[in-house]
Amino acid sequence: MWDIDRIHHNDEYYTDPEKFDPHRFDGQESNTLQDDHWFGFGAGPRACPAVRWAFIAMKIFIVQLMKEYKVVKTAKTLETHEWSLTMVGSSIQPNKDLLIGFQKR
Repeated sequence: MWDIDRIHHNDEYYTDPEKFDPHRFDGQESNTLQDDHWFGFGAGPRACPAVRWAFIAMKIFIVQLMKEYKVVKTAKTLETHEWSLTMVGSSIQPNKDLLIGFQKR
C-alpha cells in the first residue's frame, strides 16, 4: 500500500507541501495529469478507470462555461503579455497571470 497523503505532503518532493498550491504541478504532468510524486488517479493496472472521463467532463464544463459567459477585461487585466516556452511539457505560458473576468451572455 502507498501512503498517498504522505507522498503528496512530503517536503522532500514539494516546497511548502502543506500550502495549497495547484501551480506546483504546472508543466510536470503527462497527458494523465501524473508526475513523479503526484498520484491523483493512481497508477499501474489499478489506476482510476475514469481518468479519461474526468478529462472529458472538464472539457464539457469549459465549453458550457464559454457558452454562458464571455471573457472580459478587468481593471487588473494587463494590456500586453510576455510569453515563455517551457521545456517541461513544451508549453507556452505567460510570464505573469492572465487576470480576466466573466460576463453573462
